[in-house]
Amino acid sequence: MTTRLPPGWYPDPDGKPEKLYWDGHQWYAAPPPKTAPPPKAAPPQPAVFQEHEPLFSIDRDKPSNPPPSPDEPSSDPGSISGLLRLTVFVLIVLFLVWVFTRESNDDKESKPNPPSATTTRSAAPEPMEYMRGDGTYEVGNVAYWGIWEATAPRQCNWSIREVSRYSGATVLDVGSAAPGQTTRVNIQPPPGGSYTVAFMTNGCGPWKWVE
Repeated sequence: MTTRLPPGWYPDPDGKPEKLYWDGHQWYAAPPPKTAPPPKAAPPQPAVFQEHEPLFSIDRDKPSNPPPSPDEPSSDPGSISGLLRLTVFVLIVLFLVWVFTRESNDDKESKPNPPSATTTRSAAPEPMEYMRGDGTYEVGNVAYWGIWEATAPRQCNWSIREVSRYSGATVLDVGSAAPGQTTRVNIQPPPGGSYTVAFMTNGCGPWKWVE
């Protein structure tokens, strides 16, 4: 069984004295650059609260009332002032707790839920019945084995090559066609499937699988 042409450096399919990089789909003069990962979001800053001045104060310069009689309840201004201050302090604390709780809930709602770590496996694509134009096609995985036909719009050159990971590429068959000429190529699997077969076409237009 044939394997996909692995990414790496190979001889130029047009016969030029240089090597090109094959990324599994097309040729490059150099490997395509890798995209940088997106920047990480900054962690949320803790809420900072400022101290507030008392809402009001009790004036102690007013003349004190005469002492109450033993039968009347005590109305000491000092005890009333302390009670009011305690009440104001409790209200301020409750207000700050409410503000902090509200901001925490808003932060939780604004954060997006992390995506679930699910792995999906895509099925291997079926071989094509058409080769759309110039390029290199791995026969058996990308294109069907068999007879292919094309009508050349201009000077057409094609080649069938054996590609090995260790020994490079070896030309198995070559051909050409004049503009307007219809040509056929018979591409068969290698004996034992010990290497990859690549079909290279240039100027031949689209190829159609005949049989």
